[in-house]
Amino acid sequence: MGVANQLGPPGMLPGLNVASLTQLVPPGERPALASALSALDRFGEISRQIVKLSRRNSNVRSLELSLLTKPALTAACDASLRTLQQLLAKEDIKAAR
Repeated sequence: MGVANQLGPPGMLPGLNVASLTQLVPPGERPALASALSALDRFGEISRQIVKLSRRNSNVRSLELSLLTKPALTAACDASLRTLQQLLAKEDIKAAR
C-alpha cells in the first residue's frame, strides 16, 4: 500500500482519499494524477529511509563515543584527578579561620 493510500507523511496530505480525488480530476488528467501519486509514494518511501538511516547513523556515533572515546577520556580525567590529589596532599594546607 502506497503513501497516497495511507495518511501520508507527517504534515503532508493527511487523510488523502485517492478514490475521491480521482473522481474530482477530469478523465484526461488522470494519467498526470497517477504520476503525481506515484511520485508521492516514492517521496514517502525515501523520507522513511532517510529517517531510518539518520537514526542508525546517530546510534553508530553514540556507540562509538561510548565504547572508544569515553574510556580514554575518563582515564585521562582520572589520572589528572589523582595527580591533583597527590599535589594537594603534599602541600599540607591548613584551614585558616
